[in-house]
Amino acid sequence: MTVAFDDTRFLKVSELRLREMPEWDCVLVFTPHQPELHVLNLTSWAIMELCAGQPFDHLRAEFQDAVGDSMPAAEVDRHLSHAVRSLERKGIVRRVDETLALSNSSREEVESDV
Repeated sequence: MTVAFDDTRFLKVSELRLREMPEWDCVLVFTPHQPELHVLNLTSWAIMELCAGQPFDHLRAEFQDAVGDSMPAAEVDRHLSHAVRSLERKGIVRRVDETLALSNSSREEVESDV
């Protein structure tokens, strides 16, 4: 069962500590605000990195582009919905409102221009 997130936006929490573990095809994520260590598989890791405050439909399209033909559209929705709920519950991504998401993306554009 998939959950419709409609206009919901998700953003990766900025205080995370990450350690890539390519030999295990995963990343270790430490959440200092909720002191815990989490292990993300490649799918969850990719979804975490894609969470940049864009509308959920855009996140879905970006994830579909990332996985290409290796995953049918119905599976994309199922994996994405499950992963986003799990990442949010673990404190790795958070919901943001449109105003905050737009100000964050504008700030990133300015920082990248410097």
